[in-house]
Amino acid sequence: MSPQTPFDMRPPAVGGPAADRPRQALGDRVRALRNGRGWTLDQAAAHTGLSRSSLSKIEKGQMSPTYDAMLKLARGFGRDITELVAAGPGPGATGRRSITRAGEGEPYASPTCRHRLLAADLSHKTLLPFHTVVTARALEDYPDWDRHDSDDFLYVLTGSLIVYTELYEPAELHAGDSIYMDGRMGHACVSTGETDAVALWISVP
Repeated sequence: MSPQTPFDMRPPAVGGPAADRPRQALGDRVRALRNGRGWTLDQAAAHTGLSRSSLSKIEKGQMSPTYDAMLKLARGFGRDITELVAAGPGPGATGRRSITRAGEGEPYASPTCRHRLLAADLSHKTLLPFHTVVTARALEDYPDWDRHDSDDFLYVLTGSLIVYTELYEPAELHAGDSIYMDGRMGHACVSTGETDAVALWISVP
């Protein structure tokens, strides 16, 4: 089965209040950016390329945007994606560094993965590193291929997963395996083991 139905985001998986907090925090930041520019939802939709209804649901914490949608939000508002995910913009000067301890990182959930953005205190990074848990369990969990304007590198830390792409045969990866791919090529990652696979995901927009 190949995903066919276009989409830009899907309803989040059911979760408790703790799972809702990062989603609502993101919604609050998006609303603050929109209000700060004096934009209506329709105007924000025109700038970001997302639908008015999707923007409204994001602001209300009712929907988790995909990574592609996050990039569109950042570009539409003229901000760094870190400033959307993290609590506030970090330093942008040269000669900087960031240490993220085990279990730390700014949480961000997409419809098929749970991410923790690493080095979240630094904005305007050349690359975006994520600690990613792949929660998708079947290709049917993706209404359409994921695609975004970036190069992606995934290194599997634990578990196993299958990477489906438009142009290649599915690739099964286990702990210690990695893949580098053009994010503009449609792709989907699905966990295959008894537990969700965990990977280091580095994206270079």
